[in-house]
Amino acid sequence: AQAIFHWQAPATSIKLNGSLHLLAPDFVKAVALSPLNQPLFILTSNSTQFQAIDIPAAQTMEGALKALVRQYGIAIEQVELGNWLSGRLGSQIETVQPLGWDREKRGYWLVIKEIIRKEKIVSRMLIDPATQEILARVILNSERQAMATISYGDRDQEQACQPPKTIKISDLPYGAGLSIRLSRVTPGPSKLSSKEFTIQIPDTFTRQILP
Repeated sequence: AQAIFHWQAPATSIKLNGSLHLLAPDFVKAVALSPLNQPLFILTSNSTQFQAIDIPAAQTMEGALKALVRQYGIAIEQVELGNWLSGRLGSQIETVQPLGWDREKRGYWLVIKEIIRKEKIVSRMLIDPATQEILARVILNSERQAMATISYGDRDQEQACQPPKTIKISDLPYGAGLSIRLSRVTPGPSKLSSKEFTIQIPDTFTRQILP
């Protein structure tokens, strides 16, 4: 899908066009483009590893995906970015606990414990009872405190398998947040393979490895 990425933090606001490819449950590839449609930055991830490639600087950061998300205050052992950005549940649900109706009457809140590669991940989720779609996911730490919120909007009611066209990640440390606006979303089974979510790094690039 074509994408507009908008990163906001104190004293910083960056908006770039690009593309976003998702392959549930784990795979993500985001490409940010320059005004001349040249790649500036590429982020890829699979179930455990990530690559962040800064093309103008000729450098990369790569390593364990959990190390990357911890830099943004999300201290968890397992991540399913493909599902999280698509607004989907994981394939293995251990428990569902009802919390009550949303104060703004948007839907019903549940606490859902998912199993991701043997790790238990707990989230508060806002569900639309009419469509059964996830409207928001609040990722919780072991003390049930919020680490990040992912909100979803503008879903295609005729193509339920498509990701939402609006994705907003908020409640990150220091007030940072990322919003993604999608267009020209390709429906149905993806033609992408998992191999397309790994980039060959040129030998001339400086590489930083996160453990």
